[in-house]
Parts: sequence; structure tokens; C-alpha cells
Amino acid sequence: MSVILNKTLPAYDLLLKSGYPVSKSSKYLDNVLNIGVLNLMPVKMSTESHLASVLANNEQNVKIHWFMIEMRESLNTPYEHLSKFYQILNRKKLEKLDGVIITGAPVEKLDYRSVYYWNKLTKIFDWIRELDIVTLHICWAAQAALYHYYNIPKRLFNTKKLGLFDRHKENNSHIIDNLPDSISVPVARNSYILSNDIYAQKDDLKILMKTRLYNQFSDEKVNDYNLDEVYLIEDKNIKTYYAFDHLEYSPDTIAQEYFREINSGLEVSMPNNYFVDNDVSKLPEHFWHKYGRKFYANWLDICFSSKLIYL
Repeated sequence: MSVILNKTLPAYDLLLKSGYPVSKSSKYLDNVLNIGVLNLMPVKMSTESHLASVLANNEQNVKIHWFMIEMRESLNTPYEHLSKFYQILNRKKLEKLDGVIITGAPVEKLDYRSVYYWNKLTKIFDWIRELDIVTLHICWAAQAALYHYYNIPKRLFNTKKLGLFDRHKENNSHIIDNLPDSISVPVARNSYILSNDIYAQKDDLKILMKTRLYNQFSDEKVNDYNLDEVYLIEDKNIKTYYAFDHLEYSPDTIAQEYFREINSGLEVSMPNNYFVDNDVSKLPEHFWHKYGRKFYANWLDICFSSKLIYL
């Protein structure tokens, strides 16, 4: 099945050259899922190709609609690109979607209410809940949604967590069907959600995957309790999932972030278990891509099942 993209979107050619099934129109395709992506990342084009690649070649035909909270100048993405491929997300547009993905954003160290678009974002969170749309929140968006819905706090690492880290199944759910009990995933975060904060909401939230806190990253008070860091959560009240890491990443994404921070003069450790032999010229194999495709295929299946209910 195809992922449907505007033919002039840069991701279209990238996916086509990589052998993904891409279509420029949904006119002759059956059972098309309309998936909205609220892209909060500053470098929009990288996120576009990452998500399009894991949404392609699944059992569903998927048309991706790209959204922003507001149209404004960007230092990292040409305004012409934004005005051509993006729309402002509102309730009316949400009503036409079968599923929504909300990406992370590089604002982890800020208080939520200090993020300039916080009020507009929380309004979108509320619309999604009212409309009962299947939603996947990624990284910071997952933290933000948990804070908005349940007042669950994020906690800052002592140092940025960057590289490949293991995650382990805690409970079963369709979204992780046919994934191994333990997988290694790309991580690029300054903050985390603590398991005990989720357990306190046991009637509403279910931890699907988690991992032990690492001594070099975790706060001392947290480490004393030997608690867990959460990777994936299912909301029992609404069709919503909270994923804190990046199965959609390409093999060089962590490297790009590492070098960007080094070149900015920031202190950052060598990415964990990432460069082959810790040689920064040797990228890892893209072994997590098969997990990402399966994870997103399961999520799309949930979107399709939900769509059938409302037909």
C-alpha cells in the first residue's frame, strides 16, 4: 500500500528513490487513511521524510496532511516550504482525520507554560479528546499531553540522553504486537517521565514499555528509589499513545544532533551504543527501522479499526 504525498514535497523523491511505495494522489486508491502530522520540529523536512518512511509500505493507504500551530517565519525551514505544504490545524480540519501524530519539539528545558504556543497546543489536545481521534504523541509532545491531561511532571536528566538504549515490554497492547520483548531505540532527550508518576494514574494509563534509569543520567533522589523511566504509554480513556523515543529516525539522525551540539560548544557525551567502535565516521545499521515500521503499522491498524466504527 502507498503513502500519499505532494509530488513536490522533498520527501516524495527521497522515498521513491529508496523503493517505498509512494503516490501523488489518492484518486484511485481504496480505504485511504487521512493522517494529520502536527510538526513541531524546527527542521520540518527531516521529520517529514522520517515519518513518511515508517508510514509507507503498510497494509493501509495513507495520505499525510502536514500541519503547524501557526504560520510564522522559521530559521530552519524556508517559508515557501511551509506555505506550500502546511496548513494551520483547527477543529474543523481535525474532524476530517482518522489519526493524528504530534511530534516533539526542542523545548524540553522550558516550563510548559513558557512555550509560546502552549495555549494553542492545549486547545488542540482538548479538541482531539472531544473528537476521540486516535493519536500518537512523540517525545516532548507526549510529555506535554500527559502534563495537560493528568498533571504528570517531566524530570530533567543530569545530562542529555543520546544514542541507542534498550526498552522492555511491561504490558501487552495491539500497538506493540509482534515486537520483541526488548528492543533498542534511538533516544535524544533532556528529560523523562518517571514510572511511579504513571502508576499513580493506574486507572487511566498503562505502561507498555519502560527501562531502568541510568545512573549517569538520573537525578540522585530518583536514583535512590531505583525507579524506571517510561518509554511507551497507552491511555485507557481515549485512543491515545505516548511514545518518548524515535523509532522513525534514520541512521544518521543521532549523529547530526551530536555534531550540531558539539559545534555549538555544548557538552554532550558520545552517543550510547551508536557509532560502530565509537568511531564517529561509522554509522550504525538501521536495524530499528523494522521495529518502527511494525509499530506504525499497528498504530495505523488501530486508526483503521476506529474509522470502521464510525462509518
